Amino acid sequence: MLDTFKAYLLPAAQHAVEATYGTDEEGTVQVDDEDWEDDTEERAKDHTFEVAEDDEPTSSVCYRVETVVDRKDTKLLSRPEKYATPTGQRLRKGDQFMSRSSEGSPLTIQFIELADGRGWYPWNRGDLRQRFGLTAVQYSKGQRVEAIEEIRYGSGDVVQSGQKGTIERLLPYIGVKWDGMDGVKAIPRPREVLQDERKILTNKQKWASCAPDTLILTANRELCEQVADVARRLGSLLPERVQENWKVAVAVGAPPGVGKRRKRNREEWPFPKGADAPNVLVSTAEFMGYFFHKKHIPLWANIRYIVYDEVDSLVSGTVSKLVERIKVVILRAQRTEGARVKSALVTCVMPNQGGKSTRMMIGRWMPHALRAAERPDLLHRSHPMVPMKWQYVPEGFDEKVRLLLDHLENDIGTYKARRSQRRYVRQKTLIFCNSTQTAARLAELLATTYNFRKIGIFVKQIGYDERRKRLRMFREGRITLMVSTDLLARGIDIPDLANVVQFDFSRNIVNHLLRTGRVSRAGSRGRVLNFYDDTEQGGKDLAEAIQELGTAPLDGLFSRRRGFRHMLQRTEAFRQMLLMQGLPLPAHLQAAPSLAGQISQRSEAQALLEDLDDDEDSDDDDVDEPEALEGSEPEIYSQFMDSSDAEKDEDFQDMIESIQDGDPPDSSNE
Repeated sequence: MLDTFKAYLLPAAQHAVEATYGTDEEGTVQVDDEDWEDDTEERAKDHTFEVAEDDEPTSSVCYRVETVVDRKDTKLLSRPEKYATPTGQRLRKGDQFMSRSSEGSPLTIQFIELADGRGWYPWNRGDLRQRFGLTAVQYSKGQRVEAIEEIRYGSGDVVQSGQKGTIERLLPYIGVKWDGMDGVKAIPRPREVLQDERKILTNKQKWASCAPDTLILTANRELCEQVADVARRLGSLLPERVQENWKVAVAVGAPPGVGKRRKRNREEWPFPKGADAPNVLVSTAEFMGYFFHKKHIPLWANIRYIVYDEVDSLVSGTVSKLVERIKVVILRAQRTEGARVKSALVTCVMPNQGGKSTRMMIGRWMPHALRAAERPDLLHRSHPMVPMKWQYVPEGFDEKVRLLLDHLENDIGTYKARRSQRRYVRQKTLIFCNSTQTAARLAELLATTYNFRKIGIFVKQIGYDERRKRLRMFREGRITLMVSTDLLARGIDIPDLANVVQFDFSRNIVNHLLRTGRVSRAGSRGRVLNFYDDTEQGGKDLAEAIQELGTAPLDGLFSRRRGFRHMLQRTEAFRQMLLMQGLPLPAHLQAAPSLAGQISQRSEAQALLEDLDDDEDSDDDDVDEPEALEGSEPEIYSQFMDSSDAEKDEDFQDMIESIQDGDPPDSSNE
């Protein structure tokens, strides 16, 4: 999936190269069209500048403070350090300042030096709440500007609205030589009273200047950060001159200007416009769903590439209405503006069952879309490189905890710190629960009663900022045992993740494929332990159906959320009805699972798989299966150990073809 992102990020990289080397027209610096506060006292000062210093830069940026977090102002620091001594000066919301230099990382904390010498402004861009804390407009020497409104100076000079001039000085304030007036006049708040003479933008041009080169819509906020990291790594491989024009931005939640009642038409674009606009914007459907008004059509018309990540979740999940809104505004942009927007749909599962089949919905949406799957034969199958251990637990929560501890101790491995009872797991382990209550109860029990350390919980209720922090700790190894709901099931990459435990079995086959897909990524090894029981949410029917199919396609198990048991009943009723009438069963009913004790007919693939592994139904074999990582590999796993990639693909394809033809697989290569 990440390779697909890289492929669609390359056009954005090409655009950055062209902008750097001048093959594209240079963008025009834009000024935000917002309401301006009257500041007559500061404007009344008659600043007259001396001749510009020789070492003064040819361009500088004017920042405006848009948001201040947890307080009314921000303290300025004496040095570009996080814990530097404050200077005693403060900046409040709405204040503007010219910058002389900047230090730090644009991804974490960036320190901006005020040109008037008052200190350094700490901009914590790693904190999502402060990421949009500043907006910037660049000014250059020799730039022609005009006054937006009347400006009165203390000397009695008056600049009329619409009067033009030339910027002669940048620091510490903008200095303008007005036509027909003597001297260079200072403009302490240039963004309020100046606009570029070269182009007065219409509303259409303003929204067009907001458009990134590539827009990536993801299913959740955690995926936004992950995809943005991939884009930034790609930018680090570009030439140094190009890296200056390579900008990646992340936008989640509701945009600025939207209040608690979520009213439309008050949304504000939080990123720079024109030449400073980000090349790649990674966003949730919630954020972009606000920009659907007809005035936003130029924004969508100027986006070149759109990637829908985890499209099955976008078109059939809770954000489907927002995606429909985005689809409509894109069609309007293509029709009215003649835009040519290229789209890519990325997903690892494509449910094709029921009236709301994802495959059918996408087929109606993009009937001419090309399907690019390097290995379509591997779609919707249990991963052949992931040994699975199935454990039926009718006793309940306490028994599952006991079996989980046995799995951590004997299969994964634990150790204790010296002179203490603290326990640690030796490999990264991810435990999935179906509810926040179960996850919290299990995590607390492991941390307190059984003294596990480096343990974390990942649920929606802990807040987005804290989830970002814990996910980073899990990736870095500071957390090795994570208890989570399905927030970490879709698309999240965890380096060196070796074990997944389904403490509560998945409610549907999609979640099962997503959860087990967290391990054995990019050729690495992994294993999965699955608990299931007889309760309504225990997943016994689904778990037994998956075991019955083995490595065969799981397409017949797709159902809507929690309706798998009802789907089995409806499928069996139709199967029995056709058999009683003497009619042949269609292919989808032949491949569909049967209810326990009511299996009337099995497909040839299912029967052959059962013949291959006669002992798979025994509990003892299921318990011993994960030990294959330490020496005794199961049949399917062993054929991948000492072979090249081409041989692995060929062996697996031969096995699938032999099953489809009704012949037993050839085991001579093992």
